[in-house]
Amino acid sequence: MPIGRFIAGLIFTLIVVGLWSWQDGASTGTVVLRLIAAAFIVQFGYFVGIYILAKREASLDEAGDPKDATPTAPATRRPSLDT
Repeated sequence: MPIGRFIAGLIFTLIVVGLWSWQDGASTGTVVLRLIAAAFIVQFGYFVGIYILAKREASLDEAGDPKDATPTAPATRRPSLDT
């Protein structure tokens, strides 16, 4: 996931959590604590996801993933310009 989408999702999540807490009648301190907890949980989940993707790609590279191989074109003769 590109960082821009992550930041947009994080901001949207924090807005939802903040509005939910405010509508619930929570104090300002509770709202702030919920926002901090939500930001931490989302950030932690993002890093875990990136870590899992990186580990998976590393294991595929070690196994010789054919999609990463550079295709080689068959050798062809160039036409001569001396006609």
